[in-house]
Amino acid sequence: MRFNKVRLNDLRLEGKRVLLRLDLNVPIQEGKILNKTRILGSIPTIQYLLEKKCKIIILSHFDRVKNYEEILSGKKSLKLVGDEFKRIFSTKKVEFIESSNFSEIRKRIKSFTSDIYLLENTRYYDVCPKTKEMIKAHASNVGIAGNIEETAIGLLVEKELQALDYVCESREGPKVMILGGSKASDKLKLITEIVHVVDKLIIGGGMSYTFLKALGKPVGLSLVEHEYIEQCQQILENYGEKIILPIDHLVAEKFEDLPGRVVGEEENS
Repeated sequence: MRFNKVRLNDLRLEGKRVLLRLDLNVPIQEGKILNKTRILGSIPTIQYLLEKKCKIIILSHFDRVKNYEEILSGKKSLKLVGDEFKRIFSTKKVEFIESSNFSEIRKRIKSFTSDIYLLENTRYYDVCPKTKEMIKAHASNVGIAGNIEETAIGLLVEKELQALDYVCESREGPKVMILGGSKASDKLKLITEIVHVVDKLIIGGGMSYTFLKALGKPVGLSLVEHEYIEQCQQILENYGEKIILPIDHLVAEKFEDLPGRVVGEEENS
């Protein structure tokens, strides 16, 4: 394989405490999880760790948290995900820790009376003045992984890397990659690496507006990373024949949960 990552089966995990970072940012509406793909994707890794008699502490972000009111409303909580884990792992003790107080979390986890601990939405700390700067300085610049003796990718990431490796190495075609996400900056390095091995690259989501802006298209108040427009222009100049951008868009008056309407390329030009 081309990727050089430590995998779970490279580590001796029997009976150890494991901090598991997952992406459980699932769509929730009216108290129901609409799509459980990300939850289901985490099961093989969790099951593997349980078979190794590990105590598992799960961290995940969920949605974007703007203020304390959103925290107090409970709409940005991972509680429903915790309930789903309790259902899936019904023979194990699963505990959802609602508190975002470090001392309380430490006390609960130290007892290790449960098999799986799911901590509350990590983005709650983004709106806490007392912890925001500490987290920025520590997690963003140093990183949790840099403070743990042994780290590895989970089974889902391993599977995804194997698939990507196959696509990159295979001579079969045509090859098409679809990229989404809100920020172009998160994907620019990947784009410059992968564009050489695909026949077409479809860019959607919020990140597409930085590329559209680079083409001089009107984007209204859509998210644009102005500091990356020049890089996007360079990519489009070099590989424009391979890149496909959105031609229709859902538009609204404000960035809120309001009804929108779809406009095509002609109306948006």
